[in-house]
Amino acid sequence: MPTNTAAMHAIRPLDARFVVASALALALAPLLSAHAAGGAAAPAQTASELSARAEAGDSDAMYLLGVMHADGRGVEEDDAAAIAWLERAVAAGHARATTRLGTHHASGEGVARDDAKAIEYYRRAAEAGDAQAMTLLGARYARGAGVPKDLRESFRWYLRAAAAGEARAMHLVAEMYLSGRGVGRDDRRGAEWQRRAAEAGDARAMAALGAMYAKGRAVGRNEREAFRWFERGALAGDATAMANLGVACFDGIGCEPNEAEGVRWLRAAAECGDVTAMVALGDHFAGRGGAEPDHGAAHGWYVRAATLGHAGALTSLGVHHAEGRGTEQDEEEAARVFRIAAEAGVPEAMLNLAALYRAGRGVARDEREAACWSLNAASVVSRSMRDGAKAIARKDLLALDEDARRGVEVRHEQWAGAWRESADEAHADAEGKSPNARWNPRDLTGGAARALAARVAAAYAGTPMQASAED
Repeated sequence: MPTNTAAMHAIRPLDARFVVASALALALAPLLSAHAAGGAAAPAQTASELSARAEAGDSDAMYLLGVMHADGRGVEEDDAAAIAWLERAVAAGHARATTRLGTHHASGEGVARDDAKAIEYYRRAAEAGDAQAMTLLGARYARGAGVPKDLRESFRWYLRAAAAGEARAMHLVAEMYLSGRGVGRDDRRGAEWQRRAAEAGDARAMAALGAMYAKGRAVGRNEREAFRWFERGALAGDATAMANLGVACFDGIGCEPNEAEGVRWLRAAAECGDVTAMVALGDHFAGRGGAEPDHGAAHGWYVRAATLGHAGALTSLGVHHAEGRGTEQDEEEAARVFRIAAEAGVPEAMLNLAALYRAGRGVARDEREAACWSLNAASVVSRSMRDGAKAIARKDLLALDEDARRGVEVRHEQWAGAWRESADEAHADAEGKSPNARWNPRDLTGGAARALAARVAAAYAGTPMQASAED
């Protein structure tokens, strides 16, 4: 069936190209390496030695035995034994064991879940100087989880932890300075703490610092530094850094353009669950940027991103259904998919749905519905598309009689009120995330993302992930 010449509005490449996204191993490394020559018997010997030290009153040994039993490292996994050893270490005044016992009460692992006890243990450990506990307590105040939400108190604990050398807390302090949450906004201090966190080994800080250099935010724009920090973060395992490194390789930011490396790093990020990398791969295989199109692969990546709550990917899927790219042409399915994305607030989906109603493609022809959706789109579309969307909406409204036009305008006002309310909720949901990642209706947050993901997952249940010919 030939495709109607009316253009579909696919999601454009993201405007913000760069987003920001084992204690046991460290503790046991010296002990296990000392016994490495002992082969398979070494962990048991280590556990035996630790038991002897613990029985002699060594609280460090008690803590390590608790962690080993909890994680099944060198001994049988045994939650009861883990809790017993941790409780003995706590009684002996071991601050890190106190923090670890708090995490067990928070998760319900080996004990009944009890947030109040978790917070009590975190507070005890934090007051005893454990930086990890300070960070966990700060996170509780940031979310209002088990304690009243208090961003100033959250910042206070993060700052104490950062001053004590906790790299993760340094990154969180940086983010709060950069966003002005819980403390007055201070880009200079934010950049300073971000650098300290990155240099201390926090992979998220590496990704964020790279984004700051790429955008020239709070630091001078420096593409080579951006690439260097993206690479360090990617090699440290951060999915956002991998995605940003992939984009940098594609665009030649701080390096020579290298499409193969770009795909490799985007794929690595996507396999770690990074939804923006999935969309970028979909865009790449769809032929944006001049690549040879592989619509089957593009369709597969868009499905994966959509099922994780990315409404923009769902819009691209609608275009695929409407035009038969990577899947059979099915305008009814396109209309259904566009409606889900339009209801999630994506203006391109609204314009596409309006076009289908206007032409009677995949849905019964309905000029009122077309006018409603084009008017809605005109109120939320990006500035670069606003004039065109407004012109479409005006044309749709002029096609109606006066009563129908008034009815559409009333419906639009009701929709706009609900949209503003949902946007405020999404901003609140996004609070605490990196200021480098701006809220966008294409990438929903919290309950909105979960609701959309459930609808898309049901719609695409059993859809195979189509691979590129490169696989």
